[in-house]
Amino acid sequence: MKIKGTFHGDPRAEKLLNVALKGIREEIAVSSMAKSIRAVVLGGSYGRGEGGATPDGALCNDLDFFIVVPHFAPRRKIAALFHEIGKKWSATLNIDVDFAFPQTLDDFERKASTLMVKDLLMAHLVIFGDPNCFTDITRCPWEDLPFFEGMRLLLNRGTGILLAEQRLQLNTGNIKDQEFIERNLHKAALGCGDALLIARHALLGSGIERQIKLDELEMPPKLCSAYSEALEYKYCPTYGDLEKLLSWLTSSKKLFFETVETFFALTADPWPLNSRAHYARANFRDRKKTFSERLRNFILNMLYLRKLPNPLLVTVAPQMKIFAMLIDSLKNTTDDDLHKRYLELWQRFN
Repeated sequence: MKIKGTFHGDPRAEKLLNVALKGIREEIAVSSMAKSIRAVVLGGSYGRGEGGATPDGALCNDLDFFIVVPHFAPRRKIAALFHEIGKKWSATLNIDVDFAFPQTLDDFERKASTLMVKDLLMAHLVIFGDPNCFTDITRCPWEDLPFFEGMRLLLNRGTGILLAEQRLQLNTGNIKDQEFIERNLHKAALGCGDALLIARHALLGSGIERQIKLDELEMPPKLCSAYSEALEYKYCPTYGDLEKLLSWLTSSKKLFFETVETFFALTADPWPLNSRAHYARANFRDRKKTFSERLRNFILNMLYLRKLPNPLLVTVAPQMKIFAMLIDSLKNTTDDDLHKRYLELWQRFN
């Protein structure tokens, strides 16, 4: 089984990818957990045929796998198996090889309106098991993706900017640090564009389609330019001038803040701008909270977020509260305690 996983079809990267997939498939087949696994699916960039390849033919994006299991499967044992497989192939390929925690088809059905699962269902490769495992799952149309998914995307990409800034402050001059910084700044540009497309009910499947749609909707020229450069980097990464990283970081933060303001203006009911909670008070127009959702939010707020400002906001989604905390973290570059607390909460709710 051979696939075209990279955008440019680099033959060296394609060979490397197919050898890796064959090796992973064989390891799964001979494992003691093989009969407890319904399917193993490659998603992400390479699963969509949009993966990157370096100029010398190496893979450069993460390999993102999803594990489908039947009900009552020993999920923790299966997860432990794939943790070891992931470690081995991460070292071999020099990229992150990630296996999500095993889930049932019902789990994927419940999450069908999330951006992650929508991308997965649109295009993927089953490397082991039932090739038709997702056939009966209801697809969420692109234009119906909830606004909350745009906020979640901005949360993660804004966190990438924060991590890039921390790495830049170390001033190591290390090429791996430079790669980390540039990768996260480019991903932030892509996230800004995709979030605004979600806000306009205009997100599409591939990166090129999204770039064209941004131009058609006459999005800010700086955003369109940054998005185009980020796509080029994603498909074939080359590294820029180390001396220009600080100015790039500054402009990326400015673009991010402008995008956040536009996104919430398009998607959320007005709220008091002088509110200490600010983004935590945002109420997306396309979302009605159920009693069970409010109860779940209440429990999570009581467990993890009682020490944040505005403790009376106990039924808002935790991601909304920590989004407000992210904005504070990006604006207060020297508050290490704030950064540490934010990143702990982000990792918990990411």
